[in-house]
Amino acid sequence: MTSQHRNPVWIQTVEVGGRHIGWDVPAGAPVDDRLGDIRTGVDTVARLVADAVLAMPAAGDWEADEVRASFSVTPVSGGGVLLSHGRDRPAAVGVRVTYRRRG
Repeated sequence: MTSQHRNPVWIQTVEVGGRHIGWDVPAGAPVDDRLGDIRTGVDTVARLVADAVLAMPAAGDWEADEVRASFSVTPVSGGGVLLSHGRDRPAAVGVRVTYRRRG
């Protein structure tokens, strides 16, 4: 690790080749070098969820009380991130909306 990295934390990255995505070859990157990619991934998902919530149709006397989104951002070696939600559902975001009666 070089002295240019303020944070001694490393993250594992994945290799993406064709349809194969895996941890076959251990690769890592200083987390500071990947913060931009990670922030971009999180910001993109947050905007997608917010836009979807704002576009939800009215439900009579009910209104959204709580919105939860869960997803994972995995750095890819060479740049960018993969979005996933669990092992079996790549490129997915889990969203839960709880409603309450107005009034």
